[in-house]
Amino acid sequence: MVEITGNGAVAPVDPFATGVNIVDALQGFAGSIAPTPLFGLENLTPPPTPPVTIPEILQSYISESQPRQGPRLPTQARFETLIVTGIDSGNADGTLDWDATVTGGRWAGETRSVLHRDGNPGNPAASDVHAPGVRVRGDLGLDVARHAARRAQPILPIAETAPGWIVFQGGNNFNRPSVLPAGADTSPDAGAGALLKTVAAICETPELGVTSFPVTTEPVIAQDAYNALLQAIATAFGLANPPALGFEGQNEDRLGSEIVKEIYTARHGARDALWALRRAIGEAREFIYIESPQFARTAIPESMGADPPDHAIDLVAVLAARMNDMPSLRVAICLPRASDFAPSYRGWVRQAIEARTEAVNILTAVDRDRVAVFHPKGFPGRAAHLRTTSVIVDDCWALVGTSHFRRRGMTFDGAADIVSIPYDLADARSQNLATYRQALMAQKLGLDQTRAADRMTAQWARLWDMRAAFTTIKDLLDQGGAGVIAPLWAGPTDTAVEAATANMADPDGSDGSTFETVFPALIGELGD
Repeated sequence: MVEITGNGAVAPVDPFATGVNIVDALQGFAGSIAPTPLFGLENLTPPPTPPVTIPEILQSYISESQPRQGPRLPTQARFETLIVTGIDSGNADGTLDWDATVTGGRWAGETRSVLHRDGNPGNPAASDVHAPGVRVRGDLGLDVARHAARRAQPILPIAETAPGWIVFQGGNNFNRPSVLPAGADTSPDAGAGALLKTVAAICETPELGVTSFPVTTEPVIAQDAYNALLQAIATAFGLANPPALGFEGQNEDRLGSEIVKEIYTARHGARDALWALRRAIGEAREFIYIESPQFARTAIPESMGADPPDHAIDLVAVLAARMNDMPSLRVAICLPRASDFAPSYRGWVRQAIEARTEAVNILTAVDRDRVAVFHPKGFPGRAAHLRTTSVIVDDCWALVGTSHFRRRGMTFDGAADIVSIPYDLADARSQNLATYRQALMAQKLGLDQTRAADRMTAQWARLWDMRAAFTTIKDLLDQGGAGVIAPLWAGPTDTAVEAATANMADPDGSDGSTFETVFPALIGELGD
């Protein structure tokens, strides 16, 4: 959601204190939601009549009332939660000071979840959930704001509550600031970062996803090229002429570039996290820590013919190859015991557990002594859930967001991630990132960084060092988890439920031409 004001950002009241629903909670904001029953989120506006074609299916889920529901395919999630504010910076160029949070935590009471083993005191009764996030400012905050505007608005004005993101971003307030926010260059948390995006082909503004849509290749968008783009978009939406946008003569070059990006994403999708992780994993030397709602192969190249496309990258295979090449590399993976699929989708759940076991077996086949996979625990007798994917490589590189570690997470579901390298590197390691990883891992062991007594324990101290952190997890697993964590669960042994196919439960979103063979049958989004 996005809030823009010239008089300072005003914090919203607690939307969960009295059980307020999400629609009421987002009043006053430009917001967007993606209720997907497969992940336990009730669809508020199911299609009134069954659509047939993929464009019809995508458009059937759209609701332009606030909070907006954008186009999506059946069972497709939009996992990213983005909370963005832009406040008057006092800069003469009219730009804003942007402050943004990117997380997998849902806009729901479950996200107020801490101190699980104490019963989550003072917070709503809900599942025990881990949902870390990243807060960014400056240029990166602006990138998140632009992404959030696309989630919260269609491209053109089409309703009273939907002025369109071209209008939304048309003013100087969405230009890049000419100066850094105060203290940004000297902050101990400073670093280089980027916003990464994941989404399936065709799903972003599907009207622009057709291959015949004109795309300029000029590096600078001239006025006539910009006007031609608007006319082509209007035609794609069935409009005779582009609507009056109210800011003609301002920022056309920037907006034209944003429109071209939208066209390419609509046509091909986006797989930024996949490429980023391939490089980071392929250069790891000592320790990779992964926590995600799922861990599975991200592609099956052997099923794609003799010449699979370049983006058919199986990150599990990349990780196994790096373990072979780098005998010093150790990997710790934290996963929820249960799938993040809703329990009523039993076949999907079975497929997820089987895929998880297969992926872990690929790594342990290299060297099981250098792999530690565990489940976090919540309140005694309960398992904990994960909503955010975090990957930290050698305490010098991090990805935090919602491109979950599976094929659909890297190619199909909508996601946003922040990838970063801190500036405080010493001997190729960041103390700030090491401290962040330490806190992430400590929470999974029932330790809390706000408690002085927890920070005095031997486990807390050992988690700061990469090798000792791995050994800590491995030692606990050798004791069956020691009541602190749980070893990897291989899943149920009965045959009462048949696992869904991988194409159904973990689809590949990179090729829109294959969608018609899978998704029309799933339009009802019913469990089994």
